[in-house]
Amino acid sequence: METLSLRRVLFGLPIALASGILPLLLTITAAAAPVAVDDQYQTGEDLALNTQSGPLISTDLDSTTNTINPVFDGDWDYLDQLENQLGAGMGYPVDGFGRDWNSVDFDVGSSTVGPWGSGVLPLQGGVVQAFPAATPNLLLGIGDGPNGQNLVTTYLFRNTFTLNAEEVSEQKWVANLAVDDGCVIFINGVEVGSLFMPDGVIDSITLAENSDESSYFTVELDVAGVLREGQNTIAVEVHQANLGSSDIGLDLTLEGGEGASGGFVFSDDVFGTNQPDYAAGSLDPDGGFAGAGLRITIGGL
Repeated sequence: METLSLRRVLFGLPIALASGILPLLLTITAAAAPVAVDDQYQTGEDLALNTQSGPLISTDLDSTTNTINPVFDGDWDYLDQLENQLGAGMGYPVDGFGRDWNSVDFDVGSSTVGPWGSGVLPLQGGVVQAFPAATPNLLLGIGDGPNGQNLVTTYLFRNTFTLNAEEVSEQKWVANLAVDDGCVIFINGVEVGSLFMPDGVIDSITLAENSDESSYFTVELDVAGVLREGQNTIAVEVHQANLGSSDIGLDLTLEGGEGASGGFVFSDDVFGTNQPDYAAGSLDPDGGFAGAGLRITIGGL
């Protein structure tokens, strides 16, 4: 920055000497070359922020797609009695008719391992960070083994939901869930998705390979040929990542449909820059709203 100071002169004398007033100081600043800056704006839905030359920024978060959000049929059945190798070394239960625990018609009342409990999601043992503070501590097995280790590695959950013919024809489905630590998801007895679980065969003492109890995740489900018109059964097995884990838990909803539509659309170039196509962006489907479409206009007429 350069500064130039000037004084006006009256009849060959400085103003300060001729009239007793202070000299006039004029500062001229040579501006540096412009530097691009990335600005971030947080706006409410359908907001328009205008200037005299036109909109500075406008947003539209309205969804252009329909989503399916099935409601589960009452409380979830859950099993927290499946002792691992530190106890009775139990495998997955079957019912009195020999049906697997994740099958459509499994009868919890005649399960070879039990009793099963029931409750609303989220269900937890210990404290899962992603869950509301008032979530009760219901699931057993935490610290119940030798030396304070966990007596249960795998917890089982079951429920049902109903779909009509049009909903069954939708092929794009996701599970929005928080889990501690990992899980495998079944619909109508078929595995359709998993999170934080290793590849290969999973059994009742398999440990999750990772965990994040502080966040909700979106898991894509492979439901081709799986969904039925009428009642459908969902079964989820949740695995600990280690025998010293201090908590376990599950919260889950299902969603069908296209969900969030793709990407930001910039009205470029509103500032007349020499790189009019430089702007770029993306839509985060976990950004606080489901199935949203988004358009942004920044500056200009």
